[in-house]
Amino acid sequence: MSSRSVLSVAMAATVASFGLTACGGSPSNATLSMKTTEPSAGKVAISAPDSVKAGLVQVSLKNAGKQLHDALLVRVDGNHSQQELVDAVSSQDAPPPEWAHLSGGAFTAAPGQSSTATLNLAPGSYYVVDTQSDDNDNSFAKAGAIRPLRVTGSASTSALPEASATITAQEYSFDIPTNLKVGANTIRFQNNGKQPHLLVAAPIAEGKTLADVKASFASNGPPTGPPPVDFEKATGGQGLDGGGSLVTTMNFQKGTYAFICFLSDRGAAGPPHFKLGMLQEVKVG
Repeated sequence: MSSRSVLSVAMAATVASFGLTACGGSPSNATLSMKTTEPSAGKVAISAPDSVKAGLVQVSLKNAGKQLHDALLVRVDGNHSQQELVDAVSSQDAPPPEWAHLSGGAFTAAPGQSSTATLNLAPGSYYVVDTQSDDNDNSFAKAGAIRPLRVTGSASTSALPEASATITAQEYSFDIPTNLKVGANTIRFQNNGKQPHLLVAAPIAEGKTLADVKASFASNGPPTGPPPVDFEKATGGQGLDGGGSLVTTMNFQKGTYAFICFLSDRGAAGPPHFKLGMLQEVKVG
């Protein structure tokens, strides 16, 4: 992921979901099924229903393209246009605007793969947006991967599915349990802070350290060799406003991971959160 994208979940053409699977939930839950395609060169499309009922929703994204794709749900205040959100998503190093509320969604999926999450959605006007970009930093949202969504009905909050572990974010750290295991983990990702936060968990490459990761992120020049983190095997939870939570499945291999938040404080021109402490080392297995 590059911190260039305020809502990005992954470095350009990296961060892939690693076999995310459905995370339970009652059959009576509302479902929001989405699909990303690449209909022609330079074009990306995301399909989704026009509306979904407020409350507990299981979201899923099928990546039918050849690039990495995700689906972030953003609730919008007032009459802000689709183009305004596209500009915000594509803006380099800018924080999420005050009127755009990160509401979770489906983490990045590799070509041919799917990702899912279960979350509560408040009524309102939303956009479903692919925050990814190609190898040349061309925004998929600008290429067409954004569409409106109406969440209907009255406000309703239901209990999320049970999880085997909870990872919380706040200003400016993650609380990470010690019982993460190799393989599939049903994770509750919860933002206990006031600022929006994102969870990316990427394996640190063999022979590299967290210091190497920090040095790589601090560099403003082009990469000079293989990255110290393997973003193509990353897993995580989509961006959430303060107080938000979701349940998803995170898959881990044995090894050392970097847990990262690439977002910046809303309403401030400060550094991305990983520079403030939200870049932590976690050993799995």
